[in-house]
Amino acid sequence: MEPDADMEPPDAGMEPPDAGMEPDAGPADAGSKPDAGKADAGVGGNYVLNLSGFNAFAGDMVHLKVKSSTGATTYGQAQGRVNAAGNVRLTVNAVLFTGVSYRADFYVDVNNDNAYSFTQDHSWRRAVTGPASNGNLNDNFTFNTTYTDITPF
Repeated sequence: MEPDADMEPPDAGMEPPDAGMEPDAGPADAGSKPDAGKADAGVGGNYVLNLSGFNAFAGDMVHLKVKSSTGATTYGQAQGRVNAAGNVRLTVNAVLFTGVSYRADFYVDVNNDNAYSFTQDHSWRRAVTGPASNGNLNDNFTFNTTYTDITPF
């Protein structure tokens, strides 16, 4: 039996943590691909979100979803805990395709209920465009208090 072309070994796409960055547990769910109907779409690039300055939330979980630009479709998600230095790295594997627009919605689960609530959690949105050659994208974000309602998450 041939292995599924979309399946990767459990450690595929994981990068060694940078100093002060805590690696995530990897994607929790790989959703559908935006170019899945194209025969030449190939494997998409990884979206890596590096968060810093989240010191007040050390130990709290951060949840990330990469969605279509309208938010109607989720292509993948990841989660990880903020480390003692206030940093976390979240990776969504094989999700970015050249020239396709996405949004990356993420939140700190301040009330620790494992569910998003704009009135209780802190949330942000990033506009993302798939880089050339279905490459990987490293996106750096520093904590700020300009929150965005990402409902529905």
